[in-house]
Amino acid sequence: MKQKKIIAVIIAIILCIPNISVRAKAAEGIPVGYTPIYTIADLANINNNPEGNYILMNDINMTEETKQGGTWDTGHGWTPLNEFNGILDGNGYRIIGMHMYGEWDIDDLYNAGLFSGLGESGKICNLGMKDVNINGLAEGYDRELNSVGAIAGWSSGEISNCYVTGGIVADENAGYVGGIVGQAVGGTITKCYNAADVEGAAIVERASSCKISECYNVGKVHLVLGLSYYEYKKYLGQIYQLFGTDTGEYYTDGEEKLHTVLSETQMKTQSLFVGFDFVNTWEIDPGSSFPYPQLKSNRHQRVEEMELISAPTKVEYEQGDKIDVSGGSVKITYEGDTSSTVSITEGMVTSYDANLVGEQTVIVSCGGKTVSFPI
Repeated sequence: MKQKKIIAVIIAIILCIPNISVRAKAAEGIPVGYTPIYTIADLANINNNPEGNYILMNDINMTEETKQGGTWDTGHGWTPLNEFNGILDGNGYRIIGMHMYGEWDIDDLYNAGLFSGLGESGKICNLGMKDVNINGLAEGYDRELNSVGAIAGWSSGEISNCYVTGGIVADENAGYVGGIVGQAVGGTITKCYNAADVEGAAIVERASSCKISECYNVGKVHLVLGLSYYEYKKYLGQIYQLFGTDTGEYYTDGEEKLHTVLSETQMKTQSLFVGFDFVNTWEIDPGSSFPYPQLKSNRHQRVEEMELISAPTKVEYEQGDKIDVSGGSVKITYEGDTSSTVSITEGMVTSYDANLVGEQTVIVSCGGKTVSFPI
């Protein structure tokens, strides 16, 4: 009898081990006080606590679910989450294929986007909105009160390190239409870019007292951004646009444009993005199929692997010498099984200390992956 009891206890312990393992795994990478988001249902549950803190733990593909007839279709595709006053950290992951379509009834939908609105305490960061598909008409809307944007219809909060791809189409009755947000009253939009085609503005169509900085556009749009009053240009930082991507409609103060137009070649040149932090925030990857600035914490095209093909020719230095990466090259493998061999650039070097005497290991980084060579 005693032997049977011992066996029963052992079996019970073994049965518990998988659950302990799952719980431990789920806790990895989740900041204290944050609720992890894994599924569309988890996203929808944000409405139960719109002042909470959340973090994405993987990409969420809602392409089929929010199409007409999909499991999350409520008659116009995705139903925007309520006004949000918490924190949503995208964690470098993407919400893919958010669909909104058809004629939106004013009784059902006021402001359209992932969220209807972002309150003064709301913060969204490190989020990619990929393959957004918003296409609809709004009947009876008050343009001053209703807006459309991929991340939020309107915002008074903080949006940073985010990007949008896909398409947003809505007629003028839909209010203000923007790639990131439709209307921003106060708050900040920083370190963001739009690569979606928008029947409106790239970043935000109507902004008042909103500080906008380190943003750019490469999508086809009507205008890059709009300001409600010219004096609000003082809230602007650095805004760039790929030449030929808008209809030529600018919001200006006299003859002064509120953003800088760059050619295709210039948009791939780091030094021309004045005010952009290419040490901590941005990187330009010459081998990527997306050749414009990418967010280090939220890559447009992820790097799966990096391999050192050849180390730089120069391996001996005098103290204080600038590093010479000539002759160095790496093979970068991207998501989608594409790869490219590129020359090492100074911007890829993250650990060289010119004042250090003796041997050291130089780290080369791209897309979160690293290789090294000794000098």
